[in-house]
Amino acid sequence: MGKTSSFTANTTGFTAVTCLSACRSVSINEDLGVGGWPTTDLLVAKYNTDTPKRISAGSGYVFDTTPTSFHAGEVAGYVKTVSGSTTITQDEASW
Repeated sequence: MGKTSSFTANTTGFTAVTCLSACRSVSINEDLGVGGWPTTDLLVAKYNTDTPKRISAGSGYVFDTTPTSFHAGEVAGYVKTVSGSTTITQDEASW
């Protein structure tokens, strides 16, 4: 079974999306409980040195490693906000 967690992301630098368990993919979204949701676009990248992809406010993103898997403690990717700070929900899909 996959795990779910949350963390804070902001504009000052990329935040690592770190796997809590072995999983095949990691989905991230701005937490639905954030006041005024959705509040900001997200910038996501596989590596913190990559050119980020812009994800519209309210949309999610999936870091996928199929056909292999992520390991607990492995960084699946990176995220930061376009403006402000927000809470990100992370859902891991297990095999």
